[in-house]
Amino acid sequence: MHRWFRNGSLLPLALAFAFLCARPAYAVDPILMLLINLGRDMIESREKAQVRPLPEAEPQISWPETYTGTTVTPGLVKQLIDDCFDYLSSSQREELFEQLNAVLLNPKNALVRPALIEHFASRAVSVRQARIYLSGLSSRDKQALVAQFRDEVSTLSEDERARFVEVVRSGMLPVPQDLNQMFLAALDAQ
Repeated sequence: MHRWFRNGSLLPLALAFAFLCARPAYAVDPILMLLINLGRDMIESREKAQVRPLPEAEPQISWPETYTGTTVTPGLVKQLIDDCFDYLSSSQREELFEQLNAVLLNPKNALVRPALIEHFASRAVSVRQARIYLSGLSSRDKQALVAQFRDEVSTLSEDERARFVEVVRSGMLPVPQDLNQMFLAALDAQ
């Protein structure tokens, strides 16, 4: 899967989280593990981005009305990203769209294009559902999740922990803002 991506971009992070969110959102522990794993993926992605040289500017490509072999338009994919990844900034959502669009327009992916779109759409909706679930947690459940988060993060090496703190501070984890602040407070208390 990583061969599709470059520069440690947001697409692998979004896909990784979306894939992990395919599990039911009724248990707190699995969601916490998803968040920890996503944070680790973000750290790895950032490190890879620092090592790779920036690609040369690509010429502007005119998009087709629909992706070949599908009835899906680039506009529909963009709307899905805007709706399901609303916790990202508009520039981050634009970057995610540009990278996914490049994957979908790549002629080498012609045979799997419909499956890629279906998979991404399914996982994007899962991300949104997980965020809705986390938003609905009671204060008590959020505190329990934060305590488990603190315990999990304490098992990380100092270097890993420092990088993980950066990811949480960046607001890139797909959690509600109040829960992100609680995670930050727990990290700062350690």
